[in-house]
Amino acid sequence: MKSQSDIKMSVILVCHDTYDTIRLAVMHIAAQTVRESLELVIAAPSRKRLGLVESDLKNLHSYQVVEVGEFLHRGTAAAAAVRAARGPILGMVENHAFPDPQWAEVLIEAYKGPWAGVCPVIEIFNPQTLISRTERLIDYGNWIARTEAAEIDRLPWHNSSYKRDLVMQFDDDLENVLEPEDHLQDRLRVQGHRFYLDPRARTRHISDSKFSAAGSAMFGRGRLFAASRSKNWSFARKLVYVLASPLFPFIQLYLIRENFARFHNRYPAYRLLPMALLLTGIIALGECAGYLAGAGDSITWMARHELEIELRANKKEIKQFKSLLAQRVAES
Repeated sequence: MKSQSDIKMSVILVCHDTYDTIRLAVMHIAAQTVRESLELVIAAPSRKRLGLVESDLKNLHSYQVVEVGEFLHRGTAAAAAVRAARGPILGMVENHAFPDPQWAEVLIEAYKGPWAGVCPVIEIFNPQTLISRTERLIDYGNWIARTEAAEIDRLPWHNSSYKRDLVMQFDDDLENVLEPEDHLQDRLRVQGHRFYLDPRARTRHISDSKFSAAGSAMFGRGRLFAASRSKNWSFARKLVYVLASPLFPFIQLYLIRENFARFHNRYPAYRLLPMALLLTGIIALGECAGYLAGAGDSITWMARHELEIELRANKKEIKQFKSLLAQRVAES
């Protein structure tokens, strides 16, 4: 009989619709080298709507489906899954991110060190377009093309792991600290906890390859950041930041200059500079909207963007995605 003590990691996966939208991610989790030590916790509107194919999970230690009803924010569903999880480590996975087979084994081993959270290297699932490479450089550049293990200040949202007991100390506010996970990391950092990147763990993440998706995501991210940051500011202070906004793209690119250099080892990064200026300019416009008008409906849109692959990938990439899923199903 399987014991709860045999669970070394609970993998958290949020599903907004049917099983088909998360199945490829699930099959990558089920193919982990330490799958017999993994619990999969799926947060979904309902078990009936999910339509789980249980045979996909037969080699895992165990799995749970947590019914959360309809939800607008990923943090709400993720919090329910975290509360139900039974493992000492929480591995966060998105429906558009696909871990390599050693991912869980490496992350679990890394917790022998003094870390509150550990992340993998992020690879681009669809690096064929200028937009997808530029969007990843801006959004995930801190974790791309790294080859050496290192202590790190920030972890990639929804694609990292944490000690469950440290996360659960925020149980009363779990929905908020998990949307986005920056809130969780800030609180842990204040307590003196540390984070780590282990390049032996890798996950391939679908990037925005459509300009409409990348632009909307950058605008929404900027608006949410500014609205949260300026909640208690005076109007005069907000106006100063709005007037200074033309400088934001150049400041942003300066801050990620090391990412350009490292990224260039994998992709011709400096060709991305014009698109990077455009997208960071859109972030600045989003910040202006956040300072002047608050978050608006950005939270709702960003939740859709996180969960609906069709919003971010082009038709050719969706076909590639479905072909890979069909291949995995045929092999199982």
